[in-house]
Amino acid sequence: MSHYVDNQRIEQVAAELLPIWTAPYCEERVMQYIAAFGEKLRLPVEHDRHGNIIITCRKGKPKGRIAFAAHMDHPGFEVEGVWEDRVHARWGGGVPPEYFQGAKVAFHAGKHTVRGVITEVTMRPDGKRVDKVTISVDGWARTGDTGMWDVTVYERQGDLIVSRVVDDLAGCAAQLLALEYLSKQRAAAEMWAIFTRAEEVGFVGAAQLVKTRRLPKKLPIVSIESSMALPNAEIGKGPVVRLGDRMTMFNQAVIDLLEQSAQQLAKEDPSFAWQRRVMDGGACEATLFNSFGYKAGGISLPLGNYHNVDREKKTIAPEYIHFNDLARCVDLVIRASLNAAQSEVSLDRLKASLLEGVEEKAANLTRRRARSHWKDLA
Repeated sequence: MSHYVDNQRIEQVAAELLPIWTAPYCEERVMQYIAAFGEKLRLPVEHDRHGNIIITCRKGKPKGRIAFAAHMDHPGFEVEGVWEDRVHARWGGGVPPEYFQGAKVAFHAGKHTVRGVITEVTMRPDGKRVDKVTISVDGWARTGDTGMWDVTVYERQGDLIVSRVVDDLAGCAAQLLALEYLSKQRAAAEMWAIFTRAEEVGFVGAAQLVKTRRLPKKLPIVSIESSMALPNAEIGKGPVVRLGDRMTMFNQAVIDLLEQSAQQLAKEDPSFAWQRRVMDGGACEATLFNSFGYKAGGISLPLGNYHNVDREKKTIAPEYIHFNDLARCVDLVIRASLNAAQSEVSLDRLKASLLEGVEEKAANLTRRRARSHWKDLA
């Protein structure tokens, strides 16, 4: 249940966006959907020369602003060559090599879907990751076609959203829904929604935003990810305020803003659930932004079958999240945007709470010292 957005609207956007074909460097269909969404809201939609998209929503006279970032790709394949009933495809993303041989793959071949089975796997020179695959197919694919695991495309199973892609199109959906809500309100706010390319192969799109200095250095950034469920980051118990990832710890001022926002929502609605922890099952774009001097934090949606890997059954499977986790993530993005508009994102609130009552208690320090001398304490 969402505090701000109708659940049916959340379901509608998820059902439209998550089934779209995507892979590293093959995000064009997702890009088209996102750009059309922003244009329909009559918001500025910017495409940089690398294909990243920035949509901004500014209402009233906000005193501060905030950005959210989600990536448009997902681990997948791109056809590099076709020979009779075989396809040679480049792989991009993090999936253990033992899951490839014999796995089923589907390709978007124009108006048709071509299906096949992986028959050969070629490793990268380091021997740790898959580089390319050969697939026996039942139809005619074309060079450049996008391939994905042949699993459930999109389905609601009770409270769960089950899809071949959750990471990170669910994060993209959360940003779009927040933009839609804020664009129709009068409350002061300035939200930047950043949609990046080729995250799964090394933060490639986000790195170009940093290198070209497209993002103002004082702009706080929150990475939204669907991340491997972990102890204290469980599916169905709310979005996770991410304290860090496998590589770095995140900016405390941004963490404080997100925690303050979550606490407010929980006070207003006791059913609002949220979690906090270091999500060290992987790394996200917040690490990149922090490393280059931005204030960055993260929100995670606890994810089942991360990167389509069912580790219990040792097979490829659709990913899944809890619908309420997505709905509450949308709420958190909206509330954080509204709170960021009240003042620049800083540690002022945290400092004030830490110093509350300290001066009165400090009097005891001087009183005790007046009564004793260090030489009398032996």
